[in-house]
Amino acid sequence: MLELTVSVTIFAIALLSTGLTLLHGVRSQGESTTASDSLRAVRDVYAEIQQITNQPQDLTKFQGVSAVYTLYNGLVRTVPGLPAGTITCVVFANEVTIPVELGGPQDLNFDGDAGDDLGGAAMGTDLQLIPFQLTVSYTDDRGTITGRKSRLKIV
Repeated sequence: MLELTVSVTIFAIALLSTGLTLLHGVRSQGESTTASDSLRAVRDVYAEIQQITNQPQDLTKFQGVSAVYTLYNGLVRTVPGLPAGTITCVVFANEVTIPVELGGPQDLNFDGDAGDDLGGAAMGTDLQLIPFQLTVSYTDDRGTITGRKSRLKIV
């Protein structure tokens, strides 16, 4: 009888361990999928910004380097498929306001000063880099997850 009790106890512990491992794997897969969806949404915004900067400068059509500030500064976009998922964008208006984590303030168009602006019809046309930050936020089993992506986009 004692041998049977010990055997059943060992079997129950092994079964419980296997179940917990499977549960952890399923949870990790869900977190990975959510993180992947958030990264995909951020990459979509990066691609949009790159597409606009590659077009000829024309603010009436919202295209070109200067249009990036107009279209994306202060942007808040929901992320489909993510619970409470949002992306917010900050485009730094001029070379002086670039934060330290982006290496700022710095001269982005290499013209010898750090005072060029991104807003306006003629502004930003000679910039080589566009400083911006995207922040993605969503909720999952762990709570609210926030990630910040900073970029100096090469024009």
